[in-house]
Amino acid sequence: MMMKKTDTAASVAANQLQTAKVLLSSKNFTRAEQLLKEILQVESKNPEALDLLAKILYLRDEKKAARNLWKQSLKHAKQPEVLFSNLHTFLHVLRKEGNLEAAAKHASMKLPEWPQNHTPNKQERDRIIDLANLLAKSGQYESARNLLEQIATTLHDDVEVMASIGIIQMLEEQYTEALETFTTVDRAIQPRSDLSLLARIYQAAAGVGNLELMTSIAERATDEHPTHNIPKQPEHSKSILILYGHPDLSGTTQADERGSQFKGNYPGQLREQLADEFHFSSIFTATETSRNAVKELPRPDLIINNQTNAETLAGQQDLPLLCDFIDSFGVPVVNHPNKALSTSREETVRLIRDIPGVIAPGTTRFSTLNRSRDDIVEEIESQVKYPFIIRTLSAQEGKGMVVVNDRESLYQSLDDKPGNFYTTEFIESRHESGLFRKVRAAIVGDEVHIVRVDHSPDWKVHGRMSNAPHRIEFYRQHPELLAAEERICANPSEELGESTMHILEEIRKRIPLEVFGIDFDVTSDGEILFFEANATMLLLSSADKSMPHPVEAEERLASSFRRYINEQTESNS
Repeated sequence: MMMKKTDTAASVAANQLQTAKVLLSSKNFTRAEQLLKEILQVESKNPEALDLLAKILYLRDEKKAARNLWKQSLKHAKQPEVLFSNLHTFLHVLRKEGNLEAAAKHASMKLPEWPQNHTPNKQERDRIIDLANLLAKSGQYESARNLLEQIATTLHDDVEVMASIGIIQMLEEQYTEALETFTTVDRAIQPRSDLSLLARIYQAAAGVGNLELMTSIAERATDEHPTHNIPKQPEHSKSILILYGHPDLSGTTQADERGSQFKGNYPGQLREQLADEFHFSSIFTATETSRNAVKELPRPDLIINNQTNAETLAGQQDLPLLCDFIDSFGVPVVNHPNKALSTSREETVRLIRDIPGVIAPGTTRFSTLNRSRDDIVEEIESQVKYPFIIRTLSAQEGKGMVVVNDRESLYQSLDDKPGNFYTTEFIESRHESGLFRKVRAAIVGDEVHIVRVDHSPDWKVHGRMSNAPHRIEFYRQHPELLAAEERICANPSEELGESTMHILEEIRKRIPLEVFGIDFDVTSDGEILFFEANATMLLLSSADKSMPHPVEAEERLASSFRRYINEQTESNS
């Protein structure tokens, strides 16, 4: 039988497309473009050719033309596999550009069903999982979950697909279903253990209020993933051991072991910044099993204790065991738990409030345990004047914090403040510009460095990390604030005043930690308005890579850490 002309044309086009893909992967863009245009002369609506040509134009910075081609490719794609592939590429491009509105518009398009007679290969499966993630980021949770469930029927017991379904269920706040999904995946991969999966189970358990399971999963994560270590290299002059209590499972945990261990604040930043000079390892210390895993690690020259939240330490029954464990090494310790115990918010204010030129808002601890709300409100009002800030003991990054202006808002805020909490006097600190400001000083040994200056129209002043796109956009609209930060960090004595630096030096002397951060502002009268001081801060830059930050200040701080580490280890040798 003779092949029909249409079949022959389709075969030729398929071969040409495959050739174009090879040319594109080898970066022979000119020849690939020529071949794709030949295909489109015959088949002007070929969605795969439109997609590939769009990629070439985009790489050539002809972005508007590329976007138009991607729109056409979505319009003309008849095969679900092709549509999903093209949509995946286009959504990635739009989100990378920051065009979230356009991404949301295209993510809302009606999607066909995955053909049940077609089992996705690994590349297609991974693309579908990523596409579902992109759909979810645009709020299309149901569409994302449906897509994953469709390919799950052809990929039976695929744990990656199942876990992705669980993630979407979490976003939909279907915590019971998500817990069942994640638990099924956990059973399927045993005896292997995955830390990111344990974090998901923990979060789902929290969603349904299963405290017993949360405790069990936290202990499992600690015991099954107790350490992180890479071989020591010849260029590593000293070994540094970082101590954590247990993995922080309350947020999204990276799948890699390094991501789970080196996280959160300055010790993890040091590991990234100084990895070529010092050997870093870490260990969770919350259980006897995890502490025994120290045998797998090289003997340290210096220990950085990252369990420094005084409120948490005060309630830690095994604190003596932790201190004995640390002391058994016989090496210098940064921020020993015994020192950190005396740096609660309440105690820190007591330590510094009599320093001339310091405004330290009054901070008081209260408890809701076994008490009526009326009794608590009466006690607070007898000691604290409105307005004030109410916050949980472990509140960081502005989470768990609200301003209380009157009795009604106090009653409302107590609804989600179980156990113990703090009140802190709220002092209006808005500048003439209408913005609030927060300056961060980093203390390393006996050195004080100004490393960050953040502004915000809101009293809860945050930085400009990649997970806060609204903050990045705010700074893009106010480049003068970045210039002001650069000036202040480059010459703090001149920009903030000599007296400010002297006051910071006095605060440094009074707080019994070796490395920590101080957040503050300077009033129009030249006084320091103290916000907080602790060892849980990010001290090196946490800004999104697209945003400028004070590079010279960061280099000075990194040099300060080098000096401090070398001084401590040499004095002990």
